[in-house]
Amino acid sequence: MANNGASRQLVEHKDHRFMGLENVVKHLLCKWDQLEDWFQERTNMAIRDRKAVPEGLPIADYKEALLQLYGLLKSITSLNTKSQKEDTNQVDVLLSVFRFRTTILDEMKPVKVRIQAPSDPLL
Repeated sequence: MANNGASRQLVEHKDHRFMGLENVVKHLLCKWDQLEDWFQERTNMAIRDRKAVPEGLPIADYKEALLQLYGLLKSITSLNTKSQKEDTNQVDVLLSVFRFRTTILDEMKPVKVRIQAPSDPLL
């Protein structure tokens, strides 16, 4: 148990510590067309073999919601990365949180989504 007044310093940023979900959603959205094709081919194969038709892509209706979620997660991840750097200070972090609140979290504005194609074709 830590002593009262004791503190710990986060030595380095680890992506998987807080925001592994961003990468999962990003890969899911990048592979969306392939997923739809795979589920469609599976359905076609079941019809050809005269077997029970399997369920389609369970999240097929949620692509837009996932795009918006990814837009938020990407911004939150960059804020987390900035706040965990050694050279950052409280003023920088609080200013970033304020900007985040007035731009990204403004419910009157649409969420901006930018998905870049992965550089590694195996992703």
